[in-house]
Amino acid sequence: MALSLYMLAPRSNFPFTGGFSTRVSYGGYWISGCGYIARETGVRKAFLPARQVQNTIETTGKDILKYVGDRERRDILEELWNAIVSVPAEKLGRKRGSDISIVLAVGDQEGMHACASGISGIWGQSESDEKWHVLLPQRHPMFQVDGIVGDFPGALCLQRSPKTIMTTAKPLFPMLPPKEELYVRLGVTEL
Repeated sequence: MALSLYMLAPRSNFPFTGGFSTRVSYGGYWISGCGYIARETGVRKAFLPARQVQNTIETTGKDILKYVGDRERRDILEELWNAIVSVPAEKLGRKRGSDISIVLAVGDQEGMHACASGISGIWGQSESDEKWHVLLPQRHPMFQVDGIVGDFPGALCLQRSPKTIMTTAKPLFPMLPPKEELYVRLGVTEL
């Protein structure tokens, strides 16, 4: 089962502007990705760049996982990153992908690898105690990566996948809000 992966973006009147989220699984592997792109251009103009990134993750992920063989999770993640980097910049909005906030994760029964760009914080929710735990120290080099860069930004390796991963997009202060506000910010409503 694919990991639940979420990202908090700066507040706006339309919180899902430029948002993308996808999960792909095949065999014992899964890929999850989420983020935001071209948010400042508004709902209509951000839609296509977000779909471009989402479709790239989905189609490339499916192709990779069908022929995974004995490749390492990190290699799969790097191949997925390279597919996103190869998207023509003019398809990624006015800022040509420099404004993307993205987190990608690849996992199997033995653990997971994740990479990111344009994030300010990352937490994992433990299966055992349901609490949020910081996954990277604040001065980690992954927090210095911005936009769609040519070089793979490196990967975080976890021996066990958390239940959920939550990230904050730049320029948000790296802090999770209280549970009730967190749900509202993620668009969760109870009926």
